[in-house]
Amino acid sequence: MPRSNEQHAANMRAWRAEHPGYNRPYTARWRAANREEQTRLNREWRHRTGAGKAHSAVRNAIRRGDLVRPDTCSECGAVGKIEASHDDYARPLDVEWLCRRCHSRKDRRLANAPQQ
Repeated sequence: MPRSNEQHAANMRAWRAEHPGYNRPYTARWRAANREEQTRLNREWRHRTGAGKAHSAVRNAIRRGDLVRPDTCSECGAVGKIEASHDDYARPLDVEWLCRRCHSRKDRRLANAPQQ
């Protein structure tokens, strides 16, 4: 009996959680060999999601002084380079200020969350 797509996706998420970093060497080689393709894919993603416009809006708001980048991560309190994290690109100035580590962790959680 064939498995459902949801069951297969859940099985793959579990396998990836048990084998962290399995694909990293392959992915790094592919990105190094396909820089133009990676750039094209990034550009398409930014256009499709509206991320490019949201990132520009945040940069401009910081420059104008409408948004102030804090010195510490709002999740773990780390000091250093703090990034603006969007939950919804349709609300470009509604951001959470996170360090790179917390931002990556949050993006992975959102990517693995079941779609509604």
